[in-house]
Amino acid sequence: MCCPGCQSVAQTIVDSGLVSYYQYRTEKAERVDLVPEQLQSLIHYDNEEIQSEFVRNDENTSEVTLSLDGVSCAACAWLIEKQMNGAKAWYAFA
Repeated sequence: MCCPGCQSVAQTIVDSGLVSYYQYRTEKAERVDLVPEQLQSLIHYDNEEIQSEFVRNDENTSEVTLSLDGVSCAACAWLIEKQMNGAKAWYAFA
């Protein structure tokens, strides 16, 4: 796999019954080095106090705008979109 993210993506693709992706893949993506420390820093976003800065809540829903930087694989982008569009509580993906 080109990166640990792609390894996780591949497993999720298989586990989700989305293996047809590999029928359309024409070449391997470039290898990207991941910095685990950067990923560990994201756990702070689970804190409600921090979420209050970017999560908008109303009576029945919560809304957040997410931006993913550093995604270098088309497979990763495809899977993120596919997973988000299939989420029960998800209303829009752009």
